[in-house]
Amino acid sequence: MEQNLERLLTLQEIDLRIHELEQSKVDFPKEVVQREALIAEVQAGVDAAGKKVDAGDAAIKGVDDAVATAKAALDKSQDRLNAITSNREYDAVHAEIETHKATIAGAQTKLKNLADEKEKAGVTAQETLQKLETIKKEHEAVIADLKGKIATIDQQIAEVQKERAAIAATITRPFLSTYEFIRKKRKSGKVLAYVNADRTCGVCFKVLESRVIMEIKRGKKLPVCEICGSLLIWHDDAPAPAPEESRQ
Repeated sequence: MEQNLERLLTLQEIDLRIHELEQSKVDFPKEVVQREALIAEVQAGVDAAGKKVDAGDAAIKGVDDAVATAKAALDKSQDRLNAITSNREYDAVHAEIETHKATIAGAQTKLKNLADEKEKAGVTAQETLQKLETIKKEHEAVIADLKGKIATIDQQIAEVQKERAAIAATITRPFLSTYEFIRKKRKSGKVLAYVNADRTCGVCFKVLESRVIMEIKRGKKLPVCEICGSLLIWHDDAPAPAPEESRQ
């Protein structure tokens, strides 16, 4: 293969590495945000479950206090029975006693219901906490790794850019200028398209004319695919491209 073409292939590999690193500057922070949001969502569930348990404790205490107050009032009412001197007063105190007993009975039923609800809330809180621990174990190490990579991306790009400058300096201007002209138009960073025995462009799969195939094999200039605009380079061992590679 003509030396300029070999160097262009190397340059293409370097540019694809740079493109991948540049894309990482977008993708990695997004992934960090997504993973942190997932942890935060489960943490919010843990907090909500904990608050529900606390609310249950507060409700139980409130009813316990009400029962204690009702029992104290019941005791006083029962003590008053010994000092009653009239049927009318007896009926009134007896009615108080029945009211206090009803209050206590109702409160005890409510206490049982609250205890059941608290138990369920406690189970949910424990399950949610276990889920949080699992989620953290799954994602926190990845988040730390991604943040470490994010911190070094610019440095990596700078180092690869030095490699690029060194190889670009060895490519003759016509070849390099054509390559750079097309590269600036490509979001993917992919400029070169392999062509092998199937006689098709490795990017858009257009079947190439025999004349173009001959030019590609000679390697003296850079034929451009008239469909996708990629630079065509002959490569006997080029793998068959996947359909998605045709998207620019």
